Amino acid sequence: MRAVLIAAALAVMCPLAVAHADVDLDSQFADLLADHGVLFNLPLEKMQGQRACRDLASGRDFNGKAAVYDLMRKGSSSYDVALSIVSAALTVYCPDMRY
Repeated sequence: MRAVLIAAALAVMCPLAVAHADVDLDSQFADLLADHGVLFNLPLEKMQGQRACRDLASGRDFNGKAAVYDLMRKGSSSYDVALSIVSAALTVYCPDMRY
């Protein structure tokens, strides 16, 4: 019975820990954008930053500079805004990325 209770507690706590970790990452990302004066629409900027990480991880010929220009083209962002979003994403969402 005790093992069942422990398993049930872990099943409840694990998703909460992951959700909390995501909130912390999102807060870090938002803070970096706010520090550079480019926090306008966090959900959109989060999506754009995470897309840049996915593109960089895809294995195709894609680097940080290409991620910035891709965001400018797809997101109608200025160079400074796109660079800030990609830089913040690399720092928070994919810090181990090699680009």
